[in-house]
Amino acid sequence: MKDNYVEFNRGTYNQVAKDLMNRHKKIGKNEPKAEDYYNKIFKYLKKKESLKYLELGPGDGNILKYFASKITDTFAIENSEEMIKLCKEVSPYTNFIEKNILDVNFGNNNFDIIFAGSFIHLFSTKDVNILMNKVYNWLSNDGIFFIYTTLCKKDEEGYFSKTKSIYSNEPVRFRHRYTEDSLKQLFINNGFNILEYYQISEPENDRIWQFVVANKRR
Repeated sequence: MKDNYVEFNRGTYNQVAKDLMNRHKKIGKNEPKAEDYYNKIFKYLKKKESLKYLELGPGDGNILKYFASKITDTFAIENSEEMIKLCKEVSPYTNFIEKNILDVNFGNNNFDIIFAGSFIHLFSTKDVNILMNKVYNWLSNDGIFFIYTTLCKKDEEGYFSKTKSIYSNEPVRFRHRYTEDSLKQLFINNGFNILEYYQISEPENDRIWQFVVANKRR
């Protein structure tokens, strides 16, 4: 493994930021929309007068924008300066933190919703447990943690090329590949209760997405 895979990934996402924004303008027919994520989360979230939302690695910002239209206090953490620049244009009223999430600290029980799309797989086995511990502490006692990542046949990590059909070249970045069992175990080992697990196929890019809706196990 390269000495600093997080910094390596930051460079990769700076490189592909515009491609990523353009990719999300063409949502596949089976891909969930922001409204679908919102409805799924609020199926489990207890109603409150005010809510705080945190998104980890907000990508093109469109999911963030939708939640910001429903929730006053929205926050996002992004390590790539190019990605965050584009995200700020999409969701201008969100509070952005441009930093490696492993170096970020919030108070305990601070957020009612923590959303991480195509994000959790960007961390090594060691670091993802640090990340999960942070999320556990930041999440309110009645809060919801929602993630999605691709379904893989083998649990492994290393440097892999991103999908050629989506990007103008084949950018390389570090990632962890999760099977259904290894993803579920990650949540269980870090004190989360899995409320719902499901999968959606994206045949146009030959992959399957897996989704987890979770809360704190107390």
